[in-house]
Amino acid sequence: MLLMVSYNHLLKIIKKERFMIYSLSNFINTSINQFFCNLTQLFKNLNNNPMKQLLATVLLIISGFSCINNNPQELIDEDRMFSKFSKAHGMNKAFIEFAHDSAVILRDHSMPVVGIGQLSKLYSRPDTSFSLIWEPLYGAIARSGDLGYTYGTYTLKLTDSVAYGTYVTIWRKTPKGWKFVLDTGNDGLAE
Repeated sequence: MLLMVSYNHLLKIIKKERFMIYSLSNFINTSINQFFCNLTQLFKNLNNNPMKQLLATVLLIISGFSCINNNPQELIDEDRMFSKFSKAHGMNKAFIEFAHDSAVILRDHSMPVVGIGQLSKLYSRPDTSFSLIWEPLYGAIARSGDLGYTYGTYTLKLTDSVAYGTYVTIWRKTPKGWKFVLDTGNDGLAE
């Protein structure tokens, strides 16, 4: 019977609560998904009214818990950690540490390096004669929440010179966190 509550009746209940007005305006200005994300806060403001709490619970279940955090800052921060790891431990260790098992590296004048096995072989040499750091300029995460990309600029410091360029990295979210699935760069950026 509770599930048959009409939409208009639901709106009347929502308007009775002060916090509901904020949620309704937020609903108008954002997506339905964001509105359902606010239900958890709404649930706290229902003043122990069992009927309203039950209704909020049903709405929360209906929403499918679809409050996926697609905040690109999370991915940008991961890319910065990748760069810091490269600075502290060397590029080779960083690229192995942050690579997905099926990662692909695209390099100038080379065939693609595919998979963690080939990456491990490529990056098995010492890398003490150079340092690679980068700074992400932008990132985005897909609506699904499990795929994203970052791009930015890099600095490659060699023993006797410095090179600058741009890069793009595509990331996949795994149970262990974000791992890159594709990385490539272009050299020649002016200082």
